[in-house]
Amino acid sequence: MLGNCRPKGSLMYVTEVAVKTDVRRSGAGAMLMRGVDEVARIRNVETIYLHVDVTNQAACNMYEKCGYHYLDKREVLYAQF
Repeated sequence: MLGNCRPKGSLMYVTEVAVKTDVRRSGAGAMLMRGVDEVARIRNVETIYLHVDVTNQAACNMYEKCGYHYLDKREVLYAQF
């Protein structure tokens, strides 16, 4: 149901982002996310949803540094994840 009430192509859902263990903390993850942001910009996507295991603190920190933030649990869309 995520996105059914939005114009087609206006949102992007990202999951399963992975960086090889031996190159973590080298900027590779941030570079991947810049690529996601660029694809979204080119496609005129207005919202990017990112699914992450909140117990993976390293990933959460990286996403936050890239400008992503947590969806408020009180928002209706939260339940759709």
